[in-house]
Amino acid sequence: MDSGTNAIPDFISATGGSVNFGGTVGVLPAVGGSEAIWADSANPNGWSLRWAVLLPVPAPLASVTAQWVTTGNTGSFSIGIPNGTSVAVDANLAVGSATLVYQVDRQANGIITVSPQDLTTPAGLNNVASHLLGGTLVKVFGVPQITGSIKAYVFFYFTGTTPAS
Repeated sequence: MDSGTNAIPDFISATGGSVNFGGTVGVLPAVGGSEAIWADSANPNGWSLRWAVLLPVPAPLASVTAQWVTTGNTGSFSIGIPNGTSVAVDANLAVGSATLVYQVDRQANGIITVSPQDLTTPAGLNNVASHLLGGTLVKVFGVPQITGSIKAYVFFYFTGTTPAS
């Protein structure tokens, strides 16, 4: 629950974000749903927001423009599209709330293998870091932040034969 003088700025901070990929994609806003009611016990003379759920938005298929960096309980990298701008992607590494990550390996013979990567382990972190280098294709689903970055809920990175858009 969030109430008091910081409730409105906190809500604006959580929901007012967007990411700008430029090019043919442009701006992706934060998306979600909420329930607001008038004149409840929390605010007898105005609106109260009972709940809000922010949904991960799909970013376009993009290429890594800045490799993976780990700092404490977060990891980050940047992605971009052709004729667009780079966008920072932030991932959570904390046990119980870590970003979901999948390696998708497509072989020339058509066999596709999907392998989950656990960002809470050294092996998972090392594998992700070794693959998220410049040019690696990724698909990110996350919540746009007011900083212009995207907080990843899940992302896929592709190895082997290049996937189509």
